[in-house]
Amino acid sequence: VEAGLVPTPTAAIAMLEPCDALSAMHETWQNHEAWRGVPFFGIDPAYWDRKGDFEYFAGELKRMIAFLEDLVGWKMDYNRLREVLEEQIHARRLLRVQGEHAPPRLEAG
Repeated sequence: VEAGLVPTPTAAIAMLEPCDALSAMHETWQNHEAWRGVPFFGIDPAYWDRKGDFEYFAGELKRMIAFLEDLVGWKMDYNRLREVLEEQIHARRLLRVQGEHAPPRLEAG
């Protein structure tokens, strides 16, 4: 970013992990002159796997969707999202079946 090697984006979305290096990177993005006006959304992850944590993270994803809807000026099409996810699940199943029937790999040696 600071070297000017990364083009200025329309928007930036990043996961706010508990890591100093990532926090420093986000701060650089927000404070760099060319990126200063770039709309930014930071997703705050849940740190555990309890029910409340999943609900919290689902709320973060909903906030991100609202951010994107405001940015681009149209609403999320949840029916289309469902279709795409179902297609992806089907494709993964096909790949798994294909992998189960693949010939054994020869080991080098």
